[in-house]
Amino acid sequence: MIKLRLSDIEAARQDPSTFRGGSPQGSGRGLSMMRTLQYAIYEYHKRGNEPNRAVKHLEAMFHKNFKTEIRLPQLVDLLNQYHVRFQALAHTVVDAGMRVMIPVDIEFRVTGEIGRLDLAPGGGYAVWLFASTTHPWRSELRMPLIQGHFAEQMMVQPDRVTVGFYFFDQGQHDSAQYSSAEVAAAYSEARALGAALAL
Repeated sequence: MIKLRLSDIEAARQDPSTFRGGSPQGSGRGLSMMRTLQYAIYEYHKRGNEPNRAVKHLEAMFHKNFKTEIRLPQLVDLLNQYHVRFQALAHTVVDAGMRVMIPVDIEFRVTGEIGRLDLAPGGGYAVWLFASTTHPWRSELRMPLIQGHFAEQMMVQPDRVTVGFYFFDQGQHDSAQYSSAEVAAAYSEARALGAALAL
């Protein structure tokens, strides 16, 4: 069984030989500041979207894991900005910080973490990843795979699911929707990638 992280798919598409046998092991480094911010956001959603409790959670984690407080005010500002942007969407959170395993075929699984799964006001679902900086993402193979996976999990058609990012540097949500044909093509390419990784 081969498992590949969602975040590694693009690199694996470029050079499957690097990823044969599964994703390379991580660096083993401790908690990053952006990861600390993400955990505070998960706490924010688990506690009824209450920003003050999320800030306290962020401060407690920060003091536990970092020696300097230089970046703390910036992270608090990013958390507060996130609260404003999330409230403006008027979405209902179904889950946050959830782990997923997408079965591409019997021998290949793609795994990772989803920042947020929302129920949109007009119906349908919105799946969000988090990123510290804006980048071109719409051609990434993982995005239609995620859309197809959640359409199946929520038992809706792919056109009832959008996927996208919340970018902390811009304080913006950015989403897209892939057609059923694009989702099917993504799964076909992923199966070919799985076969290349198994060589």
